Amino acid sequence: MSKDILRILRYNTGNDKKVFLKFKDYFDVALINANIVSYSKAAIADLISIHKKEYIIDPQTHIFMHDPVDFSASNGEIKKSVKKFIEMMPEEIKHIILNQKRALVPNDINTSIIEKLNQCIYDFQTKSVALNLAEKEYGKYLTYLKIKTVPKYVIAPYFMIKDDDNYDRKSKWLKINQACIQNFVQKFANNDQNIIIAIQLVIGKKNLLDQTIFDLIKQTYNLLGYEYVFLWIDNFYTFTASKNENIAFKKLVLFFNSINKKVVVSYGGYDAILLCHEASVCKLYGVAQSAGYGEYRKVTPVGGGIPANKFYFLPIHYRMNIDEAVKLLIDQGYFNNKLTQEQKTKLYFEKICDCQQCKSIIKNDINNFELYAEANPFIIKTKNGSFQRNKPTTDAKLMSDIHFMYCKKTEWMAIENHNLTDLIQTFKKNNDEFHFFKENQLKDWIDIFGK
Repeated sequence: MSKDILRILRYNTGNDKKVFLKFKDYFDVALINANIVSYSKAAIADLISIHKKEYIIDPQTHIFMHDPVDFSASNGEIKKSVKKFIEMMPEEIKHIILNQKRALVPNDINTSIIEKLNQCIYDFQTKSVALNLAEKEYGKYLTYLKIKTVPKYVIAPYFMIKDDDNYDRKSKWLKINQACIQNFVQKFANNDQNIIIAIQLVIGKKNLLDQTIFDLIKQTYNLLGYEYVFLWIDNFYTFTASKNENIAFKKLVLFFNSINKKVVVSYGGYDAILLCHEASVCKLYGVAQSAGYGEYRKVTPVGGGIPANKFYFLPIHYRMNIDEAVKLLIDQGYFNNKLTQEQKTKLYFEKICDCQQCKSIIKNDINNFELYAEANPFIIKTKNGSFQRNKPTTDAKLMSDIHFMYCKKTEWMAIENHNLTDLIQTFKKNNDEFHFFKENQLKDWIDIFGK
C-alpha cells in the first residue's frame, strides 16, 4: 500500500485502550481528540510514547461555535474534559464560552484572535505530549534515544459550515477558515521539527448540494502550504446517502485531488476504504475509525442514548444491532437444525467471518454466537415511571470491538491484495444474498464510484 495512505485509529476513552493496543501495529497513526489529550494527559503520553509513536491531535476548534449546551453534562456544567481544553485558549475565546456561556459567532473573531488561536493550537498539538513525558522517568530515555514526541501532522484551527446557517454566515466562516490556514502556514510551515500541516473541513451534508457553497469551498481551500485534508461531513455515509449527495461528494474529493491535496475521511467505513484503493478514480488517502465504531458520526453530540449490543456483519460491511445480525443469520439458515453443529460452524466461518475473535467464541457450536449479545438489565427512571433496558456486558462489548477491528484489518488487506472491481462485485453479491442495502442505492454507488 502507498505510504501516502493513512490507516488511522481513533483513541476516544480509556475503555478503548485494550483494543487499541491489540491492533496498534495494524494501523499507521493514532488520532486523539484535543479534549481527551487535555483531560487525560498522562494516560495519552503513556499510550503514545510506549505503544504508538505516530499520532495526530484533532484540535476540535469547531466546538467553540456550538452552543455550550451541546458539550455540557446533565447538570448544565461544561464537561470537564472540554472545559480544560477551552481554558488553554486565548482569553477572548475563554471569556465568551465560559463566562458569557455562548457560542462564538464570526464577528467575535478578528486577525489578532486568529493569530493567538493559531499559536495556542500549534503549541497544544506539538508540546502537550512532550511536557507530560518530561515529568516521567522514561522521558529522559526517549530523549536520549532521540525518539520524537511530536505529532505526524498538525491541523490548523477550523470551524464548521453548518446546514442551517444562512449564506452570509457560511461565507464568513469560510473566510475565517481561510485566514486561519494562511496564518498557520505562514507561521509554522517551516517549523524546525519537520511537521507537515493538515487542515480539516467540517460541513453539513446539505452543503454538498449547494453549488454556491461548493464554489466558495473551492475558493477557500485552493491554497499552498498544507498536504492533507481531513474531511468530516455530518452523519454522512456513502452507502446510504442519496445519489445526488454522492455525486457531490465525489466532486468535492476530485476538486482536492485536482489541487494535489490528499483527502482523509475523519469518520469512514468500508465505503471510504474502497476509495483508498490505488485504482479508485475518486481517490481518498486515508480513513479514521474508532475501536468498534466510527463509520459515520454526527458533529454535534446528541447524548449517549441507551447502549445496545452491536455486531459488524462483515459480508455487507455494516455494524448493526445484534438482533439484526441474528435475524440475517436465521433467514439464511445458519441456525438450521437440519445441519450438524459442525456444518453450521463451518458455514459461518466460510461465509460470515473466520476472524480469531469469532473462532475463539463460536468454537464448534454456532449457538455460542449469543455471547456477542450478552447484556445486563438496568432500570431507567422517568417522570412517567420506570422501565427496564439491557446494557451490553463488559465482555460482550470487548468481544464485539475486537471482532470489529479484525474486520477492519481484513478490509484494509483486501484493497492491497484484490482488484477494486472484484471487491465491489463481491460486496454486491453479498448484498444480493442478505438483502440489506437497497438495490438501487448500491447500483447508484457503483455507477458513481466504481467506474
